Amino acid sequence: MSWPVYIEELLKTKGTVSAAIASSDTKALSVWAKSDNFSNDDALVLDALKGFASEKLLETGIRLTKDVKYMTLNADKDRAHGRKGADGVMIFNAGKAVIIVTYGGDGIANEINPHIEKFAEHLKKTL
Repeated sequence: MSWPVYIEELLKTKGTVSAAIASSDTKALSVWAKSDNFSNDDALVLDALKGFASEKLLETGIRLTKDVKYMTLNADKDRAHGRKGADGVMIFNAGKAVIIVTYGGDGIANEINPHIEKFAEHLKKTL
């Protein structure tokens, strides 16, 4: 599958608003593919990736842009989840890549999480 096809698959998950797949390298952000409506500030995404498996994200929250700060609900070496009102963000470690998904509206984290987690496991095996 090509990267844009992966993004299309991620967006099929009910409630998913935007998605991106990027390198897990924390020195410079390299976005491999993203949905047209995925908005980010590279430096802020790098900060989130650097704090991925530490308590830093729990203290600072998750920011993809300067306009929105998600309160971090949980973060470990495999995933991070943040919310702001009815909207949320999930970041999954997929080995050499990370998957970043935003959701809102009718998106329910418990329904989105298993689908994205399965997708991350697939990328871990294939990259």
